[in-house]
Amino acid sequence: VPDSTINYLFPAIIESHYTFGFGWQINPTNSVAFSMTHAPEVTQTGSDLQSNYGMVNKHSQNTWRINYNYHF
Repeated sequence: VPDSTINYLFPAIIESHYTFGFGWQINPTNSVAFSMTHAPEVTQTGSDLQSNYGMVNKHSQNTWRINYNYHF
């Protein structure tokens, strides 16, 4: 997102992320899965004199997920 259009409500400034996951097939009908994502902190400062000049936007993110699956 260009510096002139950053917004607090839509912090789409993440540049990279790291993902890890694994799954386990317990038997033919049951499985479990786990995943985790980490996006390091990024900082961006607004540059548009009319709307967001000097606005500092920082964003980082951690997400994890556990799934249980039953196949029928």
